[in-house]
Amino acid sequence: MRRSGFAGGRRPEWNRAVRVEEESLREYVARWKRVGPLLEKQREEDVRRSDTISAFAFFAGMPLYNLKKSPPPPTSGLVEQQRWFRKMAGRSTS
Repeated sequence: MRRSGFAGGRRPEWNRAVRVEEESLREYVARWKRVGPLLEKQREEDVRRSDTISAFAFFAGMPLYNLKKSPPPPTSGLVEQQRWFRKMAGRSTS
């Protein structure tokens, strides 16, 4: 293994890049330490102010609306799938 003349065999540019990355990560963590509690307070406030009953009533009606708009197919598709498997295996499709 060939080693360069630098301490630890690493180039100074690499060490500088690592230091910059570490500093960037430290800033990122510090930013989240400051902002995290504020975001959590905002989330708690949003939950406290939400109208759960109205939201539930709205979302509960959605499946019925979608069923009216596009009813489920008459079969599960299993028969069609088995037909395709037989066809791929080289057997008849009857």
